[in-house]
Amino acid sequence: MGDRRTSAMLLSGLLAVLLFAGMSLLPVPYAVMRPGPVRDVLSQVGGSPLISIKGQRTYPTSGSLDLLTVSIEGGPGSSVTLDDVLLGWLDREVSVRPERELFPSGRSEQEVDRESTAEMESSQENATAAALGELGIPVPTTLTVAGFSDGANASSVLKKGDVITEVGGQQVTGLPELRRLLQETRAGEPVEIAFTRGGRAETA
Repeated sequence: MGDRRTSAMLLSGLLAVLLFAGMSLLPVPYAVMRPGPVRDVLSQVGGSPLISIKGQRTYPTSGSLDLLTVSIEGGPGSSVTLDDVLLGWLDREVSVRPERELFPSGRSEQEVDRESTAEMESSQENATAAALGELGIPVPTTLTVAGFSDGANASSVLKKGDVITEVGGQQVTGLPELRRLLQETRAGEPVEIAFTRGGRAETA
């Protein structure tokens, strides 16, 4: 009787371990953010400066100006396991967040990639404009429609190449500002957009 009870307990323990091991490999709706590669923006790539300025006087630099990137696992086209989440919670250099806080619901991997690329390009352009503005060099900025997400309602009103000038009566000059104004608008609530198309001002 004792041997049977011991065997049953061992079998139950083994099954529990196997069950937990299987569950730990299942994807969970979280995203894991950790430090990515660090790049010195004052360095060179292939013998050429990573940052170059033309048409203006420049000065020699020393030291380094490091740019820290962030690596994100999870979201559309990617997934993390329970093991990844548990280890992330134990690591002070890692941030674990619910997917819904970082990725809009219903977006595909391609849509997220396009939005991330647009945000990066806008960030680079804004940084360039800020630097030139600090030097007293005027920089005209525009917000031009480059494309639409699948099923976007705006595609029925705007066209590729339109230059957005105002949203809800407030002037916009960059993607972060446009995103902020749209986020402040309640879902389903109409908002007036002013734009130029072929040099002609229009509203919708």
